Amino acid sequence: MEQARDAASAGGAPPTSSSVIPDVPEPAAEAEPSPGADMNPLVSEFAQSLPFPLDPFQVEALTAVAQGESVLVAAPTGSGKTVVAEFACWLARRDSTKCFYTTPLKALSNQKFGDLIARHDAQSVGLLTGDNSINGDAPLVVMTTEVLRNMLYESSSTLEGLRWVVLDEVHYLQDHYRGAVWEEVLIHLPSDVRVVCLSATVSNVAEFGAWLETLRGTTRVVVERERPVELRNMAMVGPELYPLLEQEGSARVHSDLKRTWARAAQSAVRAGPRGAGGAGRSRSAGGQHTPSRVEVAEVLDRQRMLPAICFIFSRAGCDRAVQSCLAYGIRLTSREEAERIREFAEMRSSALSDEDMRALDFGTFVEALSRGISSHHAGMLPVFKETVEELFALGLAKLVFATETLSLGINMPARTVVIEKLTKFTGDRHEVLTPMDYTQLTGRAGRRGIDSIGYAVVLFNAWVPLDKVATLATVKSYPLTSSFRPSYNMAVNLVRTYEPRDAFHMLNSSFAQFSADRDVVAAERRLSDADRDVKELQEKAVCELGDIMEYRRLRHEAEEASAAHRGSQRIREAFAALAPGDVIWGDGLGKALVLEQPRVAAGAIPRLTVMTADRKLRRITARDFRVPPEPVARMHVRGQSWRSPKVRRDLVRNLLALDARRPASVDRGAARELVRAYESHPCHECPQLMEELKWAERLSRAQEDAASLRKKVKRRKGTLARTFERVLEVLRSLEYVDEWKLTPKGETLRRIYNESDLLVVECLTRGWFGGLDPEEMAAVASLFVYSARGRDEPESAPTPHLSRYQRRIANLYKSIADVEQRQNLEFLSEPDAGFMSIIYEWARGATLEDILRDRDTTAGDFVRWAKQVVDLLQQLRQVVEPGELHETLGDAVACVQRGVVAYSSVV
Repeated sequence: MEQARDAASAGGAPPTSSSVIPDVPEPAAEAEPSPGADMNPLVSEFAQSLPFPLDPFQVEALTAVAQGESVLVAAPTGSGKTVVAEFACWLARRDSTKCFYTTPLKALSNQKFGDLIARHDAQSVGLLTGDNSINGDAPLVVMTTEVLRNMLYESSSTLEGLRWVVLDEVHYLQDHYRGAVWEEVLIHLPSDVRVVCLSATVSNVAEFGAWLETLRGTTRVVVERERPVELRNMAMVGPELYPLLEQEGSARVHSDLKRTWARAAQSAVRAGPRGAGGAGRSRSAGGQHTPSRVEVAEVLDRQRMLPAICFIFSRAGCDRAVQSCLAYGIRLTSREEAERIREFAEMRSSALSDEDMRALDFGTFVEALSRGISSHHAGMLPVFKETVEELFALGLAKLVFATETLSLGINMPARTVVIEKLTKFTGDRHEVLTPMDYTQLTGRAGRRGIDSIGYAVVLFNAWVPLDKVATLATVKSYPLTSSFRPSYNMAVNLVRTYEPRDAFHMLNSSFAQFSADRDVVAAERRLSDADRDVKELQEKAVCELGDIMEYRRLRHEAEEASAAHRGSQRIREAFAALAPGDVIWGDGLGKALVLEQPRVAAGAIPRLTVMTADRKLRRITARDFRVPPEPVARMHVRGQSWRSPKVRRDLVRNLLALDARRPASVDRGAARELVRAYESHPCHECPQLMEELKWAERLSRAQEDAASLRKKVKRRKGTLARTFERVLEVLRSLEYVDEWKLTPKGETLRRIYNESDLLVVECLTRGWFGGLDPEEMAAVASLFVYSARGRDEPESAPTPHLSRYQRRIANLYKSIADVEQRQNLEFLSEPDAGFMSIIYEWARGATLEDILRDRDTTAGDFVRWAKQVVDLLQQLRQVVEPGELHETLGDAVACVQRGVVAYSSVV
């Protein structure tokens, strides 16, 4: 579809095809700002500087900030909650104090740095991200949350004069890997510092706000649930668009779509499985099918629904989508726009060498962009992603095929958001999107001040029930949960900073413990009810001839021992409870190691993968057992790629070495004795036996419920404190902590911020990094930062010398993991050699083309992992004394931080 056209107007016009899609009204003109007479004077003064009027929720939040309160603002994407953060910055400038603006991502920090400079001036704004340190003593400093956490632990002088801290995207505290950092910051900030927390809308915002008030003092919770631009949920079947719902807000699917979807599903089932996103325009029977990516581009362009973001949960899928559009001649820009795009892209990439440009296929990237099309994912070079973001914000890039990383705060509002599939691969399995995922992705649909309607379009998929799609679009319950846990680095910093009682108080101040305590209160209440039920049932579960509960127990034991019961639900329940690392026995299996969590779909038979002593992988189900499988031992399998033959050899060797005896078989004679025992019990002859057994069963269940709740209450009380004690035991056994005092090793550990912090410091303090040249040092550092993306076979080290280092460090990891396991902890990640050869070659002077040739590594992945290697090298250089290793670490940084790596660290 090669054609030039004038740029569409910003507001667009009503769609003109036969699709069932409502007209698009013109954007409503916004009134001039006119702050009310009763508005707080500071808020009124600030509002005069804004080019738009304040919404009521913004006025409420700004008023709280003006009164010196902390504030939590929960509002949809694009609603304008960042105005509250900008007000805190404005107040800091006005009062000659400081405001730190924290974000979860370096890219967001870079973007906000530019925004604040535009609003204030370059001398007043700083940036601290690890990659960059610009004007760090400025009154307004943008930083990643980890940087602020580190400042707090180091008692940095930069904290002097700090009055406000903005925590953007604070709902990140539920992130499994990084979420604890947000809670650490909120716990450790000085009490006189006020916080502005900005969050997506969550269902338990009141609970989160109550925790903040407990922790930080008076805190105003401001919730805005209305989107600034109305969202219209749509579905696309073939080349046609349909409203998803009969009425927005209801869960009823539109009747036209229901009929069309059903016909298309029947047709697709007859035709067999068909994936989304193909390049062609082939139809299944009846002309209804999952639209191709080319059709998506054509329909959105024809319906004047651009600019749009199409979410594809695959990097390769995003790139293939762009290639398909290029191959079919899709052009979404005018000649003038195409020329502006080329000039802008060349300007943004001018620091790259011609050699790097060729390696990155810059010509194809710009050709697609000039047509208004691009991909956006973590595999792209940062400067390319930033170019796409800026061109999209300028209205020049029209259609971006993106992975979900784009939903994480980057400012790229669109008129339309397309979701290709409702499942995503999480690294080990495909999972269905949650309502929060859907809301986060579609939050970008509708540009405030430009569009009066935004569109969320879901593509047809025959294997996804239409009711499921409607549920995603209408359910609005997204609870915020804590991922806080005491890490090794956190533990040594707590020991250094606080007395024991104060440290435990800090842990108990976390949102995790706050939520747990609330759960305990609820559980205590349920336990009280359960105890009352038990007491009432004890009065009813009686038999005049004997102890009915004893009779029930004997009868139950006999039934359990019988062959009929052995194949019952108990086997399924025991099977489903197995965990990776469990060692079990089974008929025809012998001794076997469980490698993965059982997968239990509703109504399906649980299944899992085990490895037998002859090194074979077997897929088994609950049907393979005649008695409930019980673990007879435990092995360490966390983080190991058991698809690797080498790993399987090691696991089998450990499996064979285990002294794990086979469980005794059911004694049929004993079963008969149990039957005789209950048949000879006095209650067996009672004429009211069945009625009495009914009450006995109810009493037994009530007793089990009460016991379970009692365990839950006991388990939840002081959960974090017990974990902290186990962490301290590991640190004491490895000589990082002596009673409540840090050893020299502990002092080193507190300054290393890495998921493998303990392993890194063990290697450092044992002197293992001595004698390495800079290139080798970079390769060794990669072991502690790199994590493979779905690779089955691990790569080997680039040289025999480094291979010995790799094995040495791997053995050390296993010994530390054993110490962890004795404390029931699993914190460290196994060293991964997958990046060693790449970073070694780069440090020795290889070109980017050399690095990317014949490898699956993308430019973006390479730069990201290289920057993490640099970050660890710099941390190590800061903690070692001046000398040979200090010089080697500096040279290693210089070897790695060059070319595209150096350029990506300053843009």
